[in-house]
Amino acid sequence: MGHCITDVNVLVAYDKNPVPVPTGWKVLDTDLNSGVSGDYLYLVHERCDQDHPITDIRVLVGDEKPPKGYEKIPVDLNKGAVDADSGKPHPLFMAVTRTAVAGHPPIEDLRIASWVEGDKKVDPPSGYSRINADLNAGVSKIDGAGKTTTTHIYLDRKPAAS
Repeated sequence: MGHCITDVNVLVAYDKNPVPVPTGWKVLDTDLNSGVSGDYLYLVHERCDQDHPITDIRVLVGDEKPPKGYEKIPVDLNKGAVDADSGKPHPLFMAVTRTAVAGHPPIEDLRIASWVEGDKKVDPPSGYSRINADLNAGVSKIDGAGKTTTTHIYLDRKPAAS
């Protein structure tokens, strides 16, 4: 099982410089607040030889409690970002489980897909499925022309071969 993802976390950076990544972890090189002027956030994951790989990832809105068997990652995925029109934040969190979930084999790899509202939607790569939640949901910014823009960010997962 050493090829499966066994842990995920979100690291907060203070600028656009590369975020220091713990030894043995891999950073997904896309700012989770890209295009919405929030804090610089990067998803990291670890693979190691253990029998408890992550099998599912969910996105929680606000104070939503994680489902039974899921562990909430306590970093707001929209940290520092607000909706440009209302000025209000829209907190989102990830929750993961290592419990067997029907239809969700262990996760072997994660990728981030992003596009700006109005551009062509980016589909998951071959062999990946999309976690059906926009990680920038509820937040936007005003561009230089005074127009509200939204950058969509989705997490794609690749299941381990059985």
